[in-house]
Amino acid sequence: MYAVGEYFPGVVWLYGLAGRVLAASAIVSIAYGVHSFKEYLSSVAVFFATTFAFGGAVYAVATAINGSEASVPMKIVAVSFAVVFVAITALTKQYLRKINRERVFVEVKAEMLGKEATFTALVDTGCSICDPLSDAFVVVVEEKAIDGILPGGLDIDAIDPVIANRVRLIPYPSVGKSKGVLPAVRPDCVYIDGKKVVKPIIAVYKGNFSGDGMYHAIVGVNYESACGEVNVGATTGRPRAIDNRPYGDCRCSGGILPPI
Repeated sequence: MYAVGEYFPGVVWLYGLAGRVLAASAIVSIAYGVHSFKEYLSSVAVFFATTFAFGGAVYAVATAINGSEASVPMKIVAVSFAVVFVAITALTKQYLRKINRERVFVEVKAEMLGKEATFTALVDTGCSICDPLSDAFVVVVEEKAIDGILPGGLDIDAIDPVIANRVRLIPYPSVGKSKGVLPAVRPDCVYIDGKKVVKPIIAVYKGNFSGDGMYHAIVGVNYESACGEVNVGATTGRPRAIDNRPYGDCRCSGGILPPI
């Protein structure tokens, strides 16, 4: 619609600098929403940078095909657009495959009241969420992934009396939000790649972590120390994880959890 408006004299002002900025701002707000002003400005800047880069690439290919910059036929522009689009799509897919290969995944099995659920988790280097009261290690899981042990999910407003003494709330920071709370439950046991976790807690997240369904949970990079022996801190006498992070240091600085 924005491109068609160029042919109407009454809206010529939209095609000046101010009009283009307004149009880009509107497109970004409609497509991605506005969560914070800083994030919104960054999205608009990325939109312009991507547009300039794509347009420049199309212009370069069209000029190379035409042999000169003068009067490039529309069919050459169309062919150039297709070439650039295919090239960028292929490069993007290759980059995403490389990222996925570099990710570290683990298999998690949770058991509670004779039931079990198995799912794949991403090891997040920026995540070290734990229960601040019991120092228990927390696995954050999509609600649908633990349907095997919690059919219908975990509703704080309607807790099943059978698991009432197992339920708690886990605080965490996330993207665009300084603090949040996740409902959680204490299972009978949790195994990460076959290793039993000491004092496990499962926090339930109602959204999706992975658009492609490659994983349905996240665990902190310190999960191995949560499965094994802990050392006693020399100065405080409190338990200290093998990775030297004191228990109670609970955060998810990697920002993988979106706001809820």
